[in-house]
Amino acid sequence: DIFKLDKIFFPINQGQMHWLCGVVFIQKKQIKIYDSMGSGGRHYLESLLQYLQDEHMDKKKCALPDIDEWELVGNTRDIPQQRNGTWFFFALCGVYRHTLI
Repeated sequence: DIFKLDKIFFPINQGQMHWLCGVVFIQKKQIKIYDSMGSGGRHYLESLLQYLQDEHMDKKKCALPDIDEWELVGNTRDIPQQRNGTWFFFALCGVYRHTLI
């Protein structure tokens, strides 16, 4: 039951060149996007919320309660940013860079 978890991490590949990280904070009712290239990722946030709604309906046979309480948080300034956009550095996308170096 994913709704009993604290967090769910979603690695998101963008254009086969770049990685973002979506995180669903179940207990906080919050979904965040972490993108080292700085996009807001609004469509990813909305897709993750839709996934939660679909999953709740499928597994619990009812709508996700308190849907209006969920907060969608786009990219914030406090996450690491990558300064390049070349294919060679795709593995160094800011969110993941600190675990690789």
